[in-house]
Formats: sequence, structure tokens, C-alpha cells
Amino acid sequence: MVLEAMRGSQSASNSDRRLFLRTIFDEMVSREIISGYDIPTYGEDTIYKLHVPD
Repeated sequence: MVLEAMRGSQSASNSDRRLFLRTIFDEMVSREIISGYDIPTYGEDTIYKLHVPD
């Protein structure tokens, strides 16, 4: 129980996770690794779709 409580209090929130992913994807776009990405609609799915350059 104690470990679960500690883990739960230290885990990232969903908004933190979304910000983390957007930060990584923005860097990938700036380096032209991907050409863009689609952010999922909150509550509908959790799939980020990455666009690969032609």
C-alpha cells in the first residue's frame, strides 16, 4: 500500500504527459524527422498520428 501511494503521488498527470509528448514531437518537426502530428481529441482516443515527410 505504501509503495502504491508513493507512486501515485509522484506520477505525472495526463496534462504533463501530453505536454511531454508535444515537446518531443515539436522537436522532431524542427529537425524534420516528422513533418507534423495530429493531437487526439480528449476523451475520444489517445493515439497521436505522426506525419512522415515525403
